[in-house]
Order: sequence, then structure tokens, then C-alpha cells
Amino acid sequence: VLSVTIGGPLVMFRAGEVGDWISFPFEVAKTQEYGVTIEVGRTMEYGGTWNLYLDGELINIYEPNGPTGIITIDAGKRVLEAGQHELKAVMSGTTESAYNGTIMSVGSILLDTGESMGEGIVKVTDTYDTEDVLGAAISYGTVLNDVVLFNRGTGTVSAGKLTTDGKQASVLGLYNDEISEGYAATNATSLKYGDLVLMTANGPASVAVDYTFAKMPIKNTDDEKEIELHEDFDIENPVINVSTSTEEAREITILVGIDAPYVATLNGETLESTYVDGMLTLTVPAGDNNIEIKGKHQCVFDQKAPHVLNIKEWANCEHGNIYYVSCVCQKNGTELFEMGEPRKHKITAVEAKEATEFEDGCIAHFACKNCGKLFADKDGEQEQKAEDVRLPMLVVEAPHNDLLWVVWACAGTAAVVVIAAVLYILKRKGIIFSTGKAKNE
Repeated sequence: VLSVTIGGPLVMFRAGEVGDWISFPFEVAKTQEYGVTIEVGRTMEYGGTWNLYLDGELINIYEPNGPTGIITIDAGKRVLEAGQHELKAVMSGTTESAYNGTIMSVGSILLDTGESMGEGIVKVTDTYDTEDVLGAAISYGTVLNDVVLFNRGTGTVSAGKLTTDGKQASVLGLYNDEISEGYAATNATSLKYGDLVLMTANGPASVAVDYTFAKMPIKNTDDEKEIELHEDFDIENPVINVSTSTEEAREITILVGIDAPYVATLNGETLESTYVDGMLTLTVPAGDNNIEIKGKHQCVFDQKAPHVLNIKEWANCEHGNIYYVSCVCQKNGTELFEMGEPRKHKITAVEAKEATEFEDGCIAHFACKNCGKLFADKDGEQEQKAEDVRLPMLVVEAPHNDLLWVVWACAGTAAVVVIAAVLYILKRKGIIFSTGKAKNE
């Protein structure tokens, strides 16, 4: 499929009145028949009716109001000449019920040549084909893998570390043996991946566990685009969605992880559950059920992310950047790691300066502008301390002056005489006794 992307995930255009339009030119390199589809956005906040034209021909009448998401409009097979073509969207109607006006959003024009585009990004990396089991390990993107198996018998089977007594089973989004997306089993009482127990039940049950809203998604491509989180994703309040199907009520235990406490609800009603060491046990009624399990995020500090939010100290002449080891939620722990090279010394000469009675002086030396260290040589090999280069400030003694001393002595004597006279007067008037205590009357 050849994809003509229009300015990113979506280009949004707000119309003011019927007849407003926006056009998207695109190039076709080769004249041939293409299957043409257009990706457009939709949300409950949009409104209006839009006519879509391809090179002037009406191909679809589109109403963008509806459940949020990107949908694909099929324009059928068309012969397109090499050269420039145009997709045009014209607002043909509006509605007063539109909450946010009339908006058109277009993401991509897809041109399917019907030809193979090569092996592609999805690859079968291993197959399992025995008398008891049929399965495969599948890689997609650059880091994620799935394992799927089908049980040809009635006992317990294994393939690609996956073990179950169910009719079929799968683990999705394997990343270094961690299950990032979810797992499922059909008519099973047990499911394991390696030594990790994923599910047990006291009778045959079909179970599907979805981690979409409980775990941070893992980047699975080499491009520089950041991962786009779903609008309902909240790492602080993870949600695990579980689907079950049983012929009668079952006690089922599933792997939920560390984000306890967990609260499980079915149709708005709370289910009794027991949590022990990452496993949640609950009793589900017979039939098909969709259960929501809400937890509370517990930090695990195992991420070595060189992000500005995790920086402790920027690189200097002795070390590279120092970061805190963090959680996936970007909160920092206490452990540190270093990344990047140290900065080089930027050494400059410092001229000698004589000391004065007002400031210190120094001998000639060298200093690094980056870290402030001092050196005796320009290559920064002979480090010095501040006291090694400092010339102390000069100390000037005050002049001896006999006249000033006599004045001070006289002043001191006069003060003693005055104090004695005051005490004598107070005593004579009976205000104080010789003990120094005041009279009571």
C-alpha cells in the first residue's frame, strides 16, 4: 500500500458555512489501477455533512459525527495517471446539534497497487507443528512478538514457552519475555508462559486479558515519533479489561500485576476478589462477561530514561550526565546512572596578582572554566588547591597613639565616678538598701 500522509496524523479544517472547502494535492508516480481509500477522523463533537471529491468526481458523502476514531472510506479501484491529483472536501450541510462546529479531518490517502510490497514488518520467526500442537511465534515492529498455539489433542501442550490445556492460547506484545499487551486462552483451566502463571480456573473457561489501559505501551518502531497514548489511558489508575465465557459459574485466577489494591466490577456491580502476589481470584457468573479491574499504580524504579525530568546533575569535566533511575510514570527513585561522555576541561591562564590590604592575590596558574578546578600547567595534569595559589591579603597594624589612650582612660575613670555618685544618692534617699534589693513601700 502506498500511503500519502497529509501533514501528520490528521489535518483538521473548520468550516463556517455550506460551500467551504479544503483540498489535498498528492502525487502518483506511475499510471496504473489503484485501490483508493481515505482515512478520516470522527468524533461526537464534529458535525455537518461533507462531499468528498477525487479529481472532481464525487466519491463519498461523509458525516464526521460519531464514535471517536479514525475510519477508512473506500473509494474503489481507479486508474490514476502519473502526476498530480486532488482530494477535495466540501461542506454540503450543517447541523445545529454539532457541539464544536463543523470540522473535517483527513489523515492519509492510501493507494493499493495490489502488488506485494516485500516481506514487510511482520515475520513468522518460529513454527510449531507436531501431533499435539500447531503454533507460531510472530514478530512485528522491531521489539514486540506474539505466540499463538492450537491444541490438536485434549491434554496439556506447550509451544514457544506457552503451556495450556485449552483448545487455543496466545500471548500478545512480548517484550523481553514480559507480556505488554495481554493474553488469552479458550476452554482452559490453566495457562503459563515459561514459569509465569497467567490463568487458572476450577473448570473450563475462556478468558482474554487486555493490558491496553494498564501498561505503558512499548515503542515498536525505529521512527522518532513519540508513542501516542489513548485518551482514556491513565497510568496512575490502571484498568485491566477481562472477557470471560463459561458454561457455569467459575472461580478464575488471573495475572494482574503489582498495582494493588484492585477492584473488579461487572455491569457496575463489584465482584468479590482476593489478591495475592500479583494474582487476582474472582468468581464470575456463567455466560459471556466483560469485567473491568481497576488498580492503583505502584512505582517500580527500573527505567534508565535519559530525560530532562530525571536529571540529577549535568555533565562536567569528571562525568557525563547523571540521571535518576525512574518509574514508567517518570517519577524518580534514588538509584543513579550515568550516560554520555564527560565534558573536556576548558583551561585558561590566570595571571599573577599581588595581594593588597583589601584583597587576596595569587600566583600565576591555570583554571578550567567548566568545572573551576585549578592547575599548575596548561594541560590540566597538575591539579592545585585554592590555598596553593592564594597570596593572603596584607595585614596593616594600627598606629600607637598615647593621646588617644589617655582620653580613653580618663573617659573610663569619669564613668566610674558618675556611677558611684548615682548609687550613693539612691542609697541616701532610701530607694535601695546595701543588699541591692528595692524597698517594698
